[in-house]
Amino acid sequence: MTGLGAVTSTVAVVFSVGATQPCEPPAPRGTVAEPLLRQAVCYADAGQPEKALRLVREHLVRAPASADGYALLGTLLIGSAPTEEVRKVLQHALALAPRHPRASIALARVEFLAGRYERTVQLLGPLVARAPPEPDAVVLFVEGLLKTGKAAEAAGLMKTLVGEPSATTEMHVLAARAHLSANQPEEAAAICERGLVKDPTSETLEAVYFSLPADFLARRLAGWLERAQRKQDPLELVALGRVLSDGDPGRKTRALSIAKAILARAVTLAPEEPVAHYTYGRALRFEEPEAALASWRKALALRPPLELAIEIHTDAARLHSERTEFDAAEKALRAAYEMNRAAKMIRPAAALEFARFLTAQARQQEAEAIVHEVLRWRPLYPAARLERARVLERKKQWQEAISEAEFVLAQSGDSLPLARQARLILARAYRATGRHDKAREQVALLEQVP
Repeated sequence: MTGLGAVTSTVAVVFSVGATQPCEPPAPRGTVAEPLLRQAVCYADAGQPEKALRLVREHLVRAPASADGYALLGTLLIGSAPTEEVRKVLQHALALAPRHPRASIALARVEFLAGRYERTVQLLGPLVARAPPEPDAVVLFVEGLLKTGKAAEAAGLMKTLVGEPSATTEMHVLAARAHLSANQPEEAAAICERGLVKDPTSETLEAVYFSLPADFLARRLAGWLERAQRKQDPLELVALGRVLSDGDPGRKTRALSIAKAILARAVTLAPEEPVAHYTYGRALRFEEPEAALASWRKALALRPPLELAIEIHTDAARLHSERTEFDAAEKALRAAYEMNRAAKMIRPAAALEFARFLTAQARQQEAEAIVHEVLRWRPLYPAARLERARVLERKKQWQEAISEAEFVLAQSGDSLPLARQARLILARAYRATGRHDKAREQVALLEQVP
């Protein structure tokens, strides 16, 4: 997923304060308005935007010159209010404080969503030039550069930042994409490999790696295999083993057998490493499902990080579903969902998988509640907006479904499946509302893509 699909909660990115619930009013200090703003930030960070909006508006009544207040208000409105209204709020924040970083990032996000990529780059340039640069500004700035055809500039910026020990998986993804766009496959591959060693569970980073030309990728994998066998670093073996097991879904080569051998070695070298047991289980699931489930139980017993535990439960649910063990699948998906809720929806895709599972069982009301919960934390997440479009389509709320599907289409980036599903909804919704020309246009576009 590219574009804003990788962006987390709109509010948390810009205003995160690490709040804990409940968001009790802080002791009054200074003006009466200041505690209201702190409480609004707390509720925003706790995924309660309605309460945050009410409080920030009350704060602005008492402090009409508060740039922080207008920046938070605009951020909360992104994705729910008309673009021009949000833009005006954030422009007012910048009129009050021209260098306000949070208002600049939020307004840049609005412009990105509106397809005004040059303006995105212009707004974020000063923040990126700072030392150290704002991480969220960098991500959006580089996305803007890529959208405006400045891949070499984007790659140059990311090459430095991705070398930092604090570089996130998202930064590795963005750096690799930038180098690919700049026709620098060697650099892109190296960044993917390093990033996958740090986070072998990243499907997005793995997808970028698999997008490399086939012959080139085969040579890279051969070199990586030689290095990994020589170094015998368990985390590198885990990363390589996952890539090999996922890279040949049709199992037409020896990749899976090599992957299983590599991952078995990783488990031997690091028996207390949860990710080694998890990844070994993923390789076993094709031919030895019981052994895969046993490997995942071992990984969970080692108390993995929350994000990894969510992945393990979700993969276990898929395997149980394939075996028509639907009670066990639901139990695993529910466990993953409760972990997700406790961690501010760090793995929204897993929660949406639970929603789709419930929909398939004709439990629409429960599924809708999960989609709503995901959108509380990730209001700009295209996959969640797609699920909301499906809900609206089922309810025959055609215009609302069209708005959601259009948002998804605009923000789907290079995700063809996401774009295809959005076009299918648009075609049906246009046909239902009598706009047959528009429906035929979507059908024609669908037929152009295999």
